[in-house]
This record gives sequence, C-alpha cells and structure tokens, in this order.
Amino acid sequence: MADRGSTRPAKLQRLNNLRRSVPHVSQSALSAILEDVNRNGVPDLINRNAIHESREAAVDMDTPFGKLHQVLELEPARGTKKIHLSVIHPLGLLWVLCSTCACFSCYMEQVMLALPPTFDNPWALILYSDEVTPGNPLATKTIVKYRLCIGVFSSLGNTYATKSYGSQSP
Repeated sequence: MADRGSTRPAKLQRLNNLRRSVPHVSQSALSAILEDVNRNGVPDLINRNAIHESREAAVDMDTPFGKLHQVLELEPARGTKKIHLSVIHPLGLLWVLCSTCACFSCYMEQVMLALPPTFDNPWALILYSDEVTPGNPLATKTIVKYRLCIGVFSSLGNTYATKSYGSQSP
C-alpha cells in the first residue's frame, strides 16, 4: 500500500502507472473497482479462471422454466456440423429479475394490475437482435462477437417500455 504521507503528484503518478499497466477499462470502471477494493479488500480469488467460474456460477441456477443458462444444439439446414448456442432463458430471466430485484418485482406487479394480459389480449413482444463486440470496438482484431436479443413489451406503451432499474445481472 502506498505511503500515506506521499505527495499528491506521486499518488497521481502511481494511479496513472496502474492504469497504464493493466488492460483497458474505462475510468469509471477502474474507479469503481478501486473503491470496492478499498472498501472490501482484495477478493481471495483474482485470476481469470476464477472470474470466469464466478460468472458461470452466477447463471447456473434452476428456475421454474428450467436452467437459466442453457446450451441449445442446433442443426444447420446444410452441412452436418451442429451449432452449440449458449442462451439465457427469457422467462427464466424474467423470473430471476422478479425474484431478486424488489424494484422490478414491484414494477411488474403494477403493470400486471394496470394492464393484465389475457388470452384475447396478450402483451405484444418486439424482439430486436444485433451483434455486439465486447471490449475495444476499434481493436484491429475483434474475434469475440455476441448476438444480443432485446425484448420489449410494446403493448405496455412508452410509460412502461422506458423504465430502467439498477438491478445487477444474475
């Protein structure tokens, strides 16, 4: 840990050296990471494999709709090689959000009371899909790409469609 009596220029230089010595993260992200470490200490597990394992463990849960994270085996129209598609079950995700985020659960309860879906008048769902490249989009090689699908209940109108809640992903 740095000497508490260090001058501000020396502290700024140490911070800049840290920022430049690690892979790129935004200033906001680095600040949040350092604040968390300052508040809670360094986690016991810090390597890439442990981070990957913790991320996998976070979505390895059962819901009333089956596993939250599922791997679908798809057979293409042509060819024999099967495609393995990793997905988050949409209804499972909705269940997790309602179970773990009080704000979202309250919101969904209000919507259900105000505009209950029925067999004759179900909620309309619009799906949008796009390719996402994590990390630096200006990198010379962007090998990792994801397909992101976003669903919006259009029949709820703009009031409900634009709500945003600060829940972390499971």
